[in-house]
Amino acid sequence: GLDNPAAEAHYGRNCIVALLDTGIDATHPDLMHCVLGGYNFVDDNGDTRDLHGHGTACAGIIAGNGLGAHSVKGIAPRAYVMAVKVMDASGRGTAFDVVEGPLYAVERGARVINLSMSAQGESEAVREAIAYAWQRGAVVVAAAGNEGRDEVAFPGSVGEVISVGAVDGLLQRAPFSNYGGKLTVVAPGVAVLTTAREKGYMEFSGTSAAAPFIAGALAALIGDRSGITAEEAYRAVTQAADNLGRGGRDAEFGYGIVNVRRLLADPRDRIYDVAMTTIYFDPPTLRLGTEAQVYFVIQNRGTRLIRNARVVTRVGGSRVEHTLGDLQPSQCVEVQRSLKLPESFGGQPVRVEGMVMLQEIDVAPYNNGRAVTLHPSVWRE
Repeated sequence: GLDNPAAEAHYGRNCIVALLDTGIDATHPDLMHCVLGGYNFVDDNGDTRDLHGHGTACAGIIAGNGLGAHSVKGIAPRAYVMAVKVMDASGRGTAFDVVEGPLYAVERGARVINLSMSAQGESEAVREAIAYAWQRGAVVVAAAGNEGRDEVAFPGSVGEVISVGAVDGLLQRAPFSNYGGKLTVVAPGVAVLTTAREKGYMEFSGTSAAAPFIAGALAALIGDRSGITAEEAYRAVTQAADNLGRGGRDAEFGYGIVNVRRLLADPRDRIYDVAMTTIYFDPPTLRLGTEAQVYFVIQNRGTRLIRNARVVTRVGGSRVEHTLGDLQPSQCVEVQRSLKLPESFGGQPVRVEGMVMLQEIDVAPYNNGRAVTLHPSVWRE
């Protein structure tokens, strides 16, 4: 949803994002404007230089100024980033250091806390520090973890935390990204160009890269609506997610990928936008001579209730028209069709497509339709 450079240049104004990480290279030309003095809890001093590079990479995604010819533009270039060093030059830290970070940050005005880290086990002290930050009005964002397993890593698994998984450029879950019932949303996390130590640039992959996208989006939201509470900001992020995969929240993508344009939309505006978000199959592996179910997922991406939208689906030449009920903003609904696969190889490709239509003027008609061509080579005996 980042498509208005003039507006985006002001995103994040007056919002402080605490980056609990390896420090930040404050001399980087893309970051000199935004880095606030923080604290080094690893060495118990004020030296927050980044000797690893991880924190500097996260900072560029949040608040890079994008002013140079080859510069990185962050999601919220007017935000301030507070360097709270809780990991050492090897990128490792302890719960004793991490637990100090949220307390230090909120006492100095941070409204967003980014934790691009995961732990082997859980820490009750860290959990209590996160709860304290939440009570003080700060939203905590954490990486889901990079083990590729069906379990969100701590501290992303904590209830008040926005846990972030990674998707690639095709909006598929990155193979390394953890997932599961506690996943909140996803963001880009494969080969993200961002800032590096010693005034350089790098491609950054991992859920550590995905989390700062959400921290930056939150900074843009809070900069636009300074009186918003942590609970309201959390809810706004989930409601501004463009659905991926199955309809509604799922283990693979959470609520979906956050759309900053939708996140900052004025709820009072009369925006009508319905989207065909996904076509998926059950079972996902198609076999010759069997029947599969086709699901068309539709989402209300506007700010107003949608009534009686029509959906036209075509499965292998068979056309059916459906009428939807009421769709609240952000709500998803699924339309189901059956697909009978040929008995043998050599058949023609099968076209599956859907189109959804509003009675009102749709502000984004480009997302109203979706199609999949099933070639015989994808079928199994």
